[in-house]
Amino acid sequence: MKKKIGFIFEEDYLGSYPSFVESIRILSEQGFEVDILGTLRESKFPDPPEFNENVILDLLPINYPICRDYRTSEDVPKKNNALDIVDNQNHQTFFGRSSLRFIIKK
Repeated sequence: MKKKIGFIFEEDYLGSYPSFVESIRILSEQGFEVDILGTLRESKFPDPPEFNENVILDLLPINYPICRDYRTSEDVPKKNNALDIVDNQNHQTFFGRSSLRFIIKK
């Protein structure tokens, strides 16, 4: 039985994330089938590298940029949770809510 592992990587910087890229490479060379589900959008980051045949990289096209204008704790009112603010700020780009419904229906 072949060993499998899957990752969801919603960000656009996989090509510049060496520890994650190296982890994928090591797992795939050790016989794991590695599935990576991510997004494809216009980005200034480098493209992900080519992986071996044990890696399936499935990138879903997204037509809007990631908002990286995060507030600091000084900008956060005391009654609000910082995670709520990031979620509200990035509600369009939250991968789990928008894209996974599409994948499940597919």
